[in-house]
Amino acid sequence: MRVQRRMTVLAAALAGALALAGCGGDSGTTSGGGGGDSGGGSDAGSEINVGVAYDVGGRGDQSFNDSAAAGLDQAVEEFGITVNEAEASAADAARSCDAAERRCDEANEALDSARARAEKAAMSAKLGG
Repeated sequence: MRVQRRMTVLAAALAGALALAGCGGDSGTTSGGGGGDSGGGSDAGSEINVGVAYDVGGRGDQSFNDSAAAGLDQAVEEFGITVNEAEASAADAARSCDAAERRCDEANEALDSARARAEKAAMSAKLGG
């Protein structure tokens, strides 16, 4: 049970990290008119910076990291974009899991305390009423 919760928390943390990976950077325009010829793509594309944060395993994991990398490679070829890649380490994942597990434990303690108070109040009402 604890391993399953840890894996769920890790997956959620990494999904959040991937979602936030594209939030930073330059506020320059990225639209170039839609369907122009592909010959001029690399000049305009060099102004576009794309960041990708891979999960532990990175490129070559034969899973979703490779799928992301394939799309990134295609975008580099087609649009001439600039790429910044990062990969989570096992230590990063462990720290995230440990912190999330502590938060879950704290939440469970708070729920247990609230449940005990509710049961005590229900017992008191039943005996007094």
